[in-house]
Amino acid sequence: MKSTQVGLVALAAALVTLSGVSIAARADYAPGNPSVIRDGRASAFTASVASDEQPNTEVEPSIAVNPADPSDVVTAFQTGRHDGGGDADNGWAASLDGGATWPYGGELPGNTAASGNATYGRGSDASVAFGKDPRGYKGYAVYVNNLVFNDSTNPSGMSVNVSLDGGRTFATAAFPEADTVQGLNDKNWIIADNGSGSGHHPGRVYIFWDKEAAALVYSYCDPDVANPAVPSSVAGCEHTYNWSAFTPAGSTLGGPLTPITGIGAFPVVLTDGSVGVAYVNEDAVTCSTTEITDQTCVTPSGNSIAWTVIPGAGSVTWPGPLPSTQAPVTVAAYDSNGITDQRAGGLPQAAVDPTTDAVYVVWEDNRFRTEAGGNQNDPVVSFSTPAAPGALPGVTWSAPARIDSMEPTGNFIDRYNTTVAVGQDGIVRVAYRQRDENPAGHFDITTGRGTPIDTYYQESHDAGATFSAPLLVDTVQGTPDAGYGAFDTKNVNFGLFEGDYEQIAAGGTDESFVSRDEAYAGSPSAAPRDFTHTEGPSAAEWQQTWVSHLGPQLTAATPDVKFVPALLVVGGVCVGFVLWQRRKRSRESSDRE
Repeated sequence: MKSTQVGLVALAAALVTLSGVSIAARADYAPGNPSVIRDGRASAFTASVASDEQPNTEVEPSIAVNPADPSDVVTAFQTGRHDGGGDADNGWAASLDGGATWPYGGELPGNTAASGNATYGRGSDASVAFGKDPRGYKGYAVYVNNLVFNDSTNPSGMSVNVSLDGGRTFATAAFPEADTVQGLNDKNWIIADNGSGSGHHPGRVYIFWDKEAAALVYSYCDPDVANPAVPSSVAGCEHTYNWSAFTPAGSTLGGPLTPITGIGAFPVVLTDGSVGVAYVNEDAVTCSTTEITDQTCVTPSGNSIAWTVIPGAGSVTWPGPLPSTQAPVTVAAYDSNGITDQRAGGLPQAAVDPTTDAVYVVWEDNRFRTEAGGNQNDPVVSFSTPAAPGALPGVTWSAPARIDSMEPTGNFIDRYNTTVAVGQDGIVRVAYRQRDENPAGHFDITTGRGTPIDTYYQESHDAGATFSAPLLVDTVQGTPDAGYGAFDTKNVNFGLFEGDYEQIAAGGTDESFVSRDEAYAGSPSAAPRDFTHTEGPSAAEWQQTWVSHLGPQLTAATPDVKFVPALLVVGGVCVGFVLWQRRKRSRESSDRE
């Protein structure tokens, strides 16, 4: 830290002491607090795209870690983003050394025309999970769930690619869903039941998604069960016929989850094998089928974040329908301002403590903001714990709380795309994107240009009661200017498309992996552009998937303290000052550029 910065911090401490005003200060990092072990590029994959798509762009990364080997990490993402929605195909990258290198990756086979399937022209919404399977690497298979569709015509579907070698290679896609009814399939997520004991089916894989004109739906597969209705069938979720929605006639349609209109189903497996689902309840909002997943429908007044439970899901014998859901419970109003200059806002995410069954739901929220005319958000959390031993969580929820309670509420700092994970160690891990949107500064409200975008991390060791100080995770590469990334002009001139989510995954004890996509110059001659040009390849586009590996700090260090205005009173005199302290960005030799 520079000497002038040290002086300001010392001055602040002195002024607080003299004035007698109590100001909660961030504690300096001590050994054991989180730090960035490495920050590396997972993929620099160029999709095989048509002239109306954007090569060299990757968005919406999901990430998962092998429970049997925290060095086995797999991320999946969109490649070749399309202006009107979706991408040329979904891709993946895998590391077997904890993110030091990413030697495996490419297009996921058999999903779209770009990877050999002429039925579908677009992909989107990649989601990754590891599930128990004795055939897999160290006893686990890797699953990537994808949305596949066409730009303007049916059908649409849900596909799943399976890897049995830790993510080195993936089998051609299976299709648990492929239909032309009830509207577009959309906003999917995949999880696996890796529990043991009564109520669980170890290795069972669930996918959940929504229908634009109907309800939330699901399909599931048991990797150890083959479909007896199919001659010569063999076990494994890489086969379409082993998914619960399959029928011998070939019609695949998932069973309804709830009778309401919702979006962004995010499931978790509870400790008794039941499945809980957090989602945005759009039952009170009227939207057309062409815009229901857009920001205009996701964020208006009337939405809420809801929670429901499918009790005893893990005890059902395949391919029987899952039990009826419990009555939905409102977690909180969905008070999000959306993401400035982006078509879609970030969707809520959920995580469950595998020991206590406490459930955490996080999202971007504006209820605490005080900017006049601002459009900013905070990352917030609400949690629910079982009322008694053996009871299911989700009956009551805590009031939404700001994860970084020390951040000023009127500084035009927008924090969004909040993601959460809880590991076997019980640590609640949260990450989010951040940018300064002060209209009086350098932020261009019409294009989203001219301001850096970073990713920050915080963790809680006391079940969400308090969180560590924000830690900058993009220590090697951030997004210096939105003009280098994928753009979206579906309705009006929006701007950089970052997607509905990024994801964090728990690794080993006190370890985390944060995935995100960064837009930056891919070559020295590339210059950022505005977002008014027509669709098509551009030398300025370079938006790639990066992964930060976090772990406990071994030595004392100074935390990242962001722009913190403060006003103190000393002897009746107002003294205004600004503290700015930022840890020097380390450059890791593991960067693969």
